[in-house]
Amino acid sequence: MSATSAHISFVDIAKALALYLVIVGHAVPRASMIFRFIFTFHMPVFFFLSGYCSLRPGNIRKKASSLLLPYLIFSLVGICIMLIFRDWRPEIGIREIVEKYLYFTQPPALGPLWFLPCMFWASVGYSAILTLIQKLEKWFEGSASVLLLVIMCLLALNGAHMYQYFLVPVYQRLPWKLDSAVTAIVFMLEGYLCRRAGLFLPDGFNDTGRNIGTPGDCIENSGCGSSRYESSSSGNNRSTPDRTSNARLCQLPLRVVIFVLLTGLVVIFGTKNGYVNICDMEYGNLLYYHIAAFAGCLWLCMIACFLDRKLSSPALLPFKTKLLWLGKNSLPIFAIHTFFLWYIVKAYGMLISNPMRYLPDGPAAFILPLLVYAACVPVAILYQRLKRRKLS
Repeated sequence: MSATSAHISFVDIAKALALYLVIVGHAVPRASMIFRFIFTFHMPVFFFLSGYCSLRPGNIRKKASSLLLPYLIFSLVGICIMLIFRDWRPEIGIREIVEKYLYFTQPPALGPLWFLPCMFWASVGYSAILTLIQKLEKWFEGSASVLLLVIMCLLALNGAHMYQYFLVPVYQRLPWKLDSAVTAIVFMLEGYLCRRAGLFLPDGFNDTGRNIGTPGDCIENSGCGSSRYESSSSGNNRSTPDRTSNARLCQLPLRVVIFVLLTGLVVIFGTKNGYVNICDMEYGNLLYYHIAAFAGCLWLCMIACFLDRKLSSPALLPFKTKLLWLGKNSLPIFAIHTFFLWYIVKAYGMLISNPMRYLPDGPAAFILPLLVYAACVPVAILYQRLKRRKLS
């Protein structure tokens, strides 16, 4: 590859696929096997990709601007939805509504917004850990990797019980998803290690250790795939992994074996573990959860890399361009999709004369979320136009 700037486009493709799985997961009931499979890794993969895109500590002000400001904006949208549409008026008092907005960060109308403050706090913690790791790398070679693994184990073991270490007598949860962020940091560090190992990077990539976006940008338009990296066929870098060994490992037969193995890990450990949700801090068996979640992140990235290669032909390039756009504009779609999902599922139930809240396992569970995706696109376009107008 020549020494030119290029995109790591698989990241945006992975975000687009993960967002589709989020919609599917919200469309099916908890008892569904589809639900269990998807909820094993559908949110961890966003944290994983964020860590993959960030090898250096990020700017806290930028994180707040790209994550907390959209939370406030879409919270106002949620309030408008509750005032206009009766279906979205919860049967709770004003105090409970305020608690959901300002403490639990799960507005009644737009519950998925919890992810934004959670990503913010996870990014702050992740940046602090990276700062420590990079200082140790200067002082003691090799000690940083050991410390990183120790930190990951401690976070994984204690993330499910963080509220017990604080005086939270009423809610049993820390505010603004601080407790969920502890577990999220583990997935960000996993992404960091995969990037350092050179997994999924294109051939000829010269990893200079630059951030691709910021730790908090992985669901934002200015995030991973919309940033550029420097690719060069010449020059050496101490932190650059051996691409030749990676290339051998990525031969087609071995890829198939690894993909089947990852699928098996997600199916066996994910579905066996029952209901898990990083938002609710429900992890079941922690070992099962982290094995299945990490395997699911790698599984989805492998699919994204495969599509990135296969859709690069001139005939399929328009479809790839649409996938990239969806990945780059995932934030507004993520924020608003439950609103459209509710009415599309309701309309489908009326069409088949079977009112329903969730879709049963079957083709409809995968087809109707595509309609939800399409319905969210105008909102994403409007959001980006308003954002550009503000920046200009």
